[in-house]
Amino acid sequence: MAPPILCVDIGTSSMKGGVFSEEGEVLQLLRIPVADPGTEDFHRFDPTRWEEGFRLLVSRLTTSIPERIVLSGQGPTLIPVDREGKPTFFALLWLDGREDVVPGGKSLFLPKARWFQKYEGTAYHRTTHFLTCPEYLIRKLTGEVVTVSPSAEFDPYYWNREELDRYELPPDLFPPLIRPATLIGRVTKEGASRFGLSPNAMVYAGGPDYLMSLLGTATTRVGRTCDRAGTSEGINVCTPTFIQHSRLRCLPHLIPGLYTLAGMLSSSGRLFEWFRDLTNQRTLAYDLMMETIEALLPEVVRTPEKFPSFFPFAQLGNGWDFSRGIFVGLGTEHGKAELGFAVVEAIGFAVRSIVEELERVGCAIDILRVSGGQANNRLWNRMKANIVGKPLLVPRVKDAELVGGLAVLRTADGTFKDFDEAANSLVTFDELFEPAPPLEALFRERYERYKERCGRFIDALG
Repeated sequence: MAPPILCVDIGTSSMKGGVFSEEGEVLQLLRIPVADPGTEDFHRFDPTRWEEGFRLLVSRLTTSIPERIVLSGQGPTLIPVDREGKPTFFALLWLDGREDVVPGGKSLFLPKARWFQKYEGTAYHRTTHFLTCPEYLIRKLTGEVVTVSPSAEFDPYYWNREELDRYELPPDLFPPLIRPATLIGRVTKEGASRFGLSPNAMVYAGGPDYLMSLLGTATTRVGRTCDRAGTSEGINVCTPTFIQHSRLRCLPHLIPGLYTLAGMLSSSGRLFEWFRDLTNQRTLAYDLMMETIEALLPEVVRTPEKFPSFFPFAQLGNGWDFSRGIFVGLGTEHGKAELGFAVVEAIGFAVRSIVEELERVGCAIDILRVSGGQANNRLWNRMKANIVGKPLLVPRVKDAELVGGLAVLRTADGTFKDFDEAANSLVTFDELFEPAPPLEALFRERYERYKERCGRFIDALG
């Protein structure tokens, strides 16, 4: 039997690993926590946690040691490192707000480097390279210094000469750009010893986690839509043309000739973690919490006006962020379950608002292909379908980035002719959650009222 394939994705709160056979059979799935989204100070995140997380992940493998590895990860995140690959500062994470944007620039990464140059001069002058999230770990495994950009069309969103000149940053700090499915190198003796891998195991380029998730849900054709929900959430629809929109982000797809138009919810998972901490339910299983919340639905149907609503602070740009918020309509009769209902309804309404915006610009959305940590909760999937008003299609492997990584690797070795064929051959789905007409009608009415009130409360929050 051929050695298994290891696909790894570095998320904001956890590192996911999937071990697959050459035929695409799932041999093992792993998840290693690397941060607590409810309590983490993301301004002081130590990137060496990813090294420890990867070492722990490999130590828990119950299969034979993989000979081929593909890595993907979150972003836009930068890690400044010295000549030995050691961090000179904390990770500049995608969600920490540390950036200095130059008007007219496209790069999603260089604003962070410019901020670092401007405010952390001592560490900046010790920095030899800026590495993105998965490439930090690739450097530890292979010794190679690279950055994976999906395509030439995507390069300006990382960096190229024009963007570097615009930001007045030296090119030698930024590694050369390579493409997904590239064989980057082999695990060095040092890397093998540090992480418990075979020397000379081959390491392949994956790509940004959201694009791997699109492959891992077969969201590779016009009109298909993926709702990728973990610590953050993004609703991506495939379009045949570039669409400019002030509240949506359009980027090139990994599939040539396609684009992804997306609405971002940067805090949906963090919002629920905040609620767990607020109500002292940190140790309670998600399913039990959702059972309690879902059990309220018959009463919501009978007396909808008696239930509170939660209004998080909402950015009106291309993101939706939770930094402050207010509960409206709280009474002495309300407890944890009613507060939880208000929070999950608010998250669902945020998703619905993005779907509404996408449809307003001409993207017909019939089904949401869901992935990420939130997709593991069947009760939430069922309730979300009713709140959003769209069917939810759930893949067999919920951490779809892992199957996306497998699609990349199996394209690299010639098993499939391209990423689209690989994704549509490897991805399978387990369940379809369809909205129940009475509940969909209930939440449609509540959503319209919620929208009317939302603007007033956002203004009140300042």
